[in-house]
Amino acid sequence: MGAAKPRTQLWFCLFVLVFLVTGERPSADPRFFSPASTVRAFWSALSSDTPELALECFIGVGHQSADSHLLHLPPMDYIEVRNLTVDTKGTGFAVVRYEIHYRVKGGVEGAFRAADEVARVRGEWRILKPVNTPPRIIRVPVPAPRRAHVAPGPDFASARFAGDTRAFAAAVVDRPGGAC
Repeated sequence: MGAAKPRTQLWFCLFVLVFLVTGERPSADPRFFSPASTVRAFWSALSSDTPELALECFIGVGHQSADSHLLHLPPMDYIEVRNLTVDTKGTGFAVVRYEIHYRVKGGVEGAFRAADEVARVRGEWRILKPVNTPPRIIRVPVPAPRRAHVAPGPDFASARFAGDTRAFAAAVVDRPGGAC
């Protein structure tokens, strides 16, 4: 009877190790807490020109030389992830669809739609691969040109000064309040 007690304790310890310790733990890194946060972390790392952090968002990449794996973006005013939707595909897999809106320094705006497959690995969501459809370009509305807030004076387009800029300048200077 004395040998049964250690054997029971041994079985109990094995049970705890097998069933309780081997389960998935939640992610400690907030960048990989959900499929959406992983995609946002990837684009945030690209926009801040930190390719090492962008590579951490993928499965099985880890800390490697980022120069040969990622493209470098031109200088940007902003990059935003918008209209993000997550479609779960069973446990541990999802497809994330989203739009990227950006403005290149200098004022050129653009947008496109993309999608990535993500998977849960050891409690963290990582990008598995992009969905095999080419990104779809989205039309970005062009803002209307700005209008002058002050109407030009009566001498601005008069026929007598058309083509003769010296005569126009002399008339403006001779006018009361016209000289600077």
